[in-house]
Amino acid sequence: MIGNFCYSNGDTNPGNECERCDVNSGPYQWSPAPEKAPCTDANKCTGNDQCVAGVCVGSAFDVGLICNDGNLCTTDSCVPALGCQSIPNTLPCADDGVECTQSVCNNGACTHPLEDEGASCDDDDACTINEQCSNGACVGQPYAGCNDDLACTTDSCNGGGPTPTCNNDFIAGNCLIENKCYAQGQASASNPCKICDTATSNHAWSNAPNGTDCGYFDFQAGWCEAGFCNNF
Repeated sequence: MIGNFCYSNGDTNPGNECERCDVNSGPYQWSPAPEKAPCTDANKCTGNDQCVAGVCVGSAFDVGLICNDGNLCTTDSCVPALGCQSIPNTLPCADDGVECTQSVCNNGACTHPLEDEGASCDDDDACTINEQCSNGACVGQPYAGCNDDLACTTDSCNGGGPTPTCNNDFIAGNCLIENKCYAQGQASASNPCKICDTATSNHAWSNAPNGTDCGYFDFQAGWCEAGFCNNF
């Protein structure tokens, strides 16, 4: 008899599963249950619960291993009364490879909202400058350094490398003489018997055909011969 209640030998204490009625140890008080007898310590963050000297003792488990849900967007922990808990966090998560999106956890999932308008970005094109995010796209201004201001070249930029590479392709049917463009057949302003003749040279004056009219401004008659104007 314990506490004015009758128990049979071997009965468990209703308030402590690690105590037993043991008539050999004392019929009027609870006795410790056998060492290492299984029990439950009411702590959901322990395992391998066993009776030790009349008390249920559990071993704390590795929360990072037991409670890990494999989701980087949750923070895993253990609450003794509830067990494993996975709480959504707002940590950075796997990059989606898009320049103008963020990669951040939201409600337990990795999300990719648009980056702020005007945020700096890099479009991996050396032929653009001052890139900024615009409606989810990385937009830059064209690099103007390839413009040679010559009408007889086609200017382009190759932005595949770390720095821009300019191409200034010469347009056929023109001459580029002393860094100025002239059309086929166009005469020199200082010598009408020197012309742009692409068949002879694209980069130097060529002699106009002999006999080409080269009258002076005083209306004297003249004709070209070997690149010079003869007049009388």
